[in-house]
Formats: sequence, structure tokens, C-alpha cells
Amino acid sequence: MSDSAHPESSFSSRAAVSSRAWVVGGVSYANSAAKFWPLFLDEIQARYPHADRLTLAAPGDGPLHPGLLMPEQALAESLERINNDTDFSVAMRSIAAELEVTGPPAAVTLAIAAGEKLLKNEELTDFLDAEIFPFLLVWLLEWSCLKEAAWNRPGLRGDFLADDVDRCVRYRIAFLLKNSYLSEGLFRRSLALRWDRAQVARGECL
Repeated sequence: MSDSAHPESSFSSRAAVSSRAWVVGGVSYANSAAKFWPLFLDEIQARYPHADRLTLAAPGDGPLHPGLLMPEQALAESLERINNDTDFSVAMRSIAAELEVTGPPAAVTLAIAAGEKLLKNEELTDFLDAEIFPFLLVWLLEWSCLKEAAWNRPGLRGDFLADDVDRCVRYRIAFLLKNSYLSEGLFRRSLALRWDRAQVARGECL
């Protein structure tokens, strides 16, 4: 659904301003996750000024692992496996058959709340799906310095500070991740996230 057709249902990020990097623990990050999270949170804050909590939930295929921190490496490995196949057409038919069975990626559900009041509950369709979600999620775990052995526990909490040094905006983020095992390597993940943002002096940016 287009943003013009239903302005409250599509997150076009018109109200948010992206930055070149996010600084966490004195380290500058310019990957996709470091650009997604401040942009996404700013957009929600612009649309719902009183919002202080969001929940993202989606099914997941397989456990969370450090390899998800570098999606380009996973893509390279997939391409290498295809290139090593003696019959490229066989590999392509296999991929096409798998897609026909599995269908498109599952949707991510988003709930936005202010205190105990639910402001929005919808399925995201235009920029985030269940296949992309884990690649963004694991960076929250990494920035919170959570040990990899804990990433797939039924429940784990994390928090961290992040600075947008271009705009001198500091984010305080705290979250609860619930991993529910379904069957045959499938999980249901629910991320409850609270945040606030504040303008800081340029010299105070991390």
C-alpha cells in the first residue's frame, strides 16, 4: 500500500533524517543496521510523539548466530555454493522450486504503544520482512555486549547507548527479546523495545 494512499500505515521515513554512522561504545558503525534503527525510531517518534515502546515479532528459520552480523558474507557463501554446482540450471531450478513451496517471506508485525495504550498494530509490508529482521536484530544483541551463547535463550534483556554524531543525538535503548521454538528449526521472535532520544552537546557525543 502506498504512503499516499494510507499515510499512517506505511513508514516512508519522510520525517526522519539518516546519518552516516552510529557510535556505540566508542566504535563507529556505518552498516545497514546502524542506519536502520535510528531512522526507524525517529520515524515512529515523528508519527506518534508519545510512543515509548514498540514490539516487532516474526517467525525465524534457524537460531541467531554471529554470521548474521555480516549478511554480505552469507550472500557470498550462497553464490559460491551455486558456482560450485556442476549444472547451473539444476541449481536454479532447485531454488525456484523451493521458492514455490515456501512462498514469499513472512511479514513482521509491529505494535506501537504509549504506556499501556496501544497506538498502532499492523503488518509491515514495504521495507521489512521475516528474512531481513534477524540481520537487524542481531546487531542489538552485539551492541548490548550479550554473549553469543545467550542469543537464543527463551528470554534475554539488553541495553546500550548510541550516538548519532552528525546530529549529536543520543539514543538510550533497552529491549527484551523472546525466542520461542516452534518446530523443525522454526522460531517465533518477539522484540519489545523501549527508547528515548536527547540532543547532546557536540563534545559529549561518544
